[in-house]
Amino acid sequence: MARCCVSEKVARATQFKEKLEGFLGEFSDWTVQMAFISRSSTKDRDKAEEETHKHLIGDVKGSFCILVDDIIDTGSTMANAVKMLRAAGAGKITGFASHGRFSQGGDKVIENLEELQFVVITNTLPHRDEEGNIIARKQSGKIRELTLAPLFAEAIYCLHN
Repeated sequence: MARCCVSEKVARATQFKEKLEGFLGEFSDWTVQMAFISRSSTKDRDKAEEETHKHLIGDVKGSFCILVDDIIDTGSTMANAVKMLRAAGAGKITGFASHGRFSQGGDKVIENLEELQFVVITNTLPHRDEEGNIIARKQSGKIRELTLAPLFAEAIYCLHN
């Protein structure tokens, strides 16, 4: 019996693609195409653990790729995705995540990804030191943090005017 599931992530990715096309405008010679990394799990009746299978859907050969994820924590998902894209012949690879948690040395994992140009995160989560104290994030070579303060300020302004 075959199962088909349309993920809401696909709908959000399509919206992102359309916004990116809008930003590039009609004067750009870039075309925006989408590729997905599909992850599925299977559980063998004879084994206690699940097996995870990942598949790249789409052609990325020679392409400039932007990996989009909601959060980077340990960095393993981003690292695996970068390696899959590179193995498929991708050109430059960058990343974006709404939240940069970076636990268990996730920031070091990202910094050590030679194939990754850089990753952009927002400042929705505080950066903490080893003792758990909130500290300012040091701008590093590969992790670039955007502030959302102007966005929130505009939202508050619009709500009150």
